[in-house]
Amino acid sequence: MPMSTCRFCGKQWLTCDCVAEDKDESRVETLTLKEIASAAIRAMGLDGLVSVRGNCACLISDLMPCGEPSPHCEAGHRTECDGSGCDGDCDFHITAG
Repeated sequence: MPMSTCRFCGKQWLTCDCVAEDKDESRVETLTLKEIASAAIRAMGLDGLVSVRGNCACLISDLMPCGEPSPHCEAGHRTECDGSGCDGDCDFHITAG
């Protein structure tokens, strides 16, 4: 059986870095929303998601820990927390864009 091609990067499915480490050829057509979002964020060279309506951000390594992705989440770049715009108890911010 020929290997499928990753729809995000064009490499062979089991050799690309786009989706989860536990790739399974039988799952090519049944990606989860989390896997699709992770691959798209990575392909854009971004670091995670941020909600433009709330005090919520997550990195690709811990994507959607809330379990409730929102249409208000946008992909963005990680920056270190400098205490501005938050209560200063976070390690990072995600800036949309």
